[in-house]
Amino acid sequence: MPWTCTVCGELHDEQLRDIRAGLPDPVFEIDEVERRERVDSDTDWCRFVDQNGALRLYVRGVLHLPIKRSDDDFRFGVWIEVGEADFYRLGDLWHDEDGMATRPFFGWLANKLNLYPGTLGLPVALQLRDVHRLPAVILLDAEHPIVVDQRRGIDEEQANRLAETVLH
Repeated sequence: MPWTCTVCGELHDEQLRDIRAGLPDPVFEIDEVERRERVDSDTDWCRFVDQNGALRLYVRGVLHLPIKRSDDDFRFGVWIEVGEADFYRLGDLWHDEDGMATRPFFGWLANKLNLYPGTLGLPVALQLRDVHRLPAVILLDAEHPIVVDQRRGIDEEQANRLAETVLH
């Protein structure tokens, strides 16, 4: 369904419903030379040695915000920092058809999300799903506005404002 962007005033033919973070934010904070030396990553996992020499481990997940009065949702492809045992256990289960039957994994959101200040470090549960889908990210901090939106849903106007942060 077409919508008019409040930033540029143009009519966009297609509604953008996905934002995908390229890397965990702590990895983006280092320059390209350091990144080549201290980061090992693929599309769905990342190992990073921080400035203190600590190994930090991340996996990709999808944070869904349901859109009220719609069958659709807004999706953030985000990175979740997990502990070492969980990182390797997730690796073992990532392509296992029975993986979705396992308990959720605990982690922390590793990306700042536009229009939602203070998301970096929010506690999450990461639930494996069908092997063809990234794990679902369930926010655990009940006080944060994005947690309220994940539980109650957002309207079309708010979904369009989220899309505008990517388009402009």
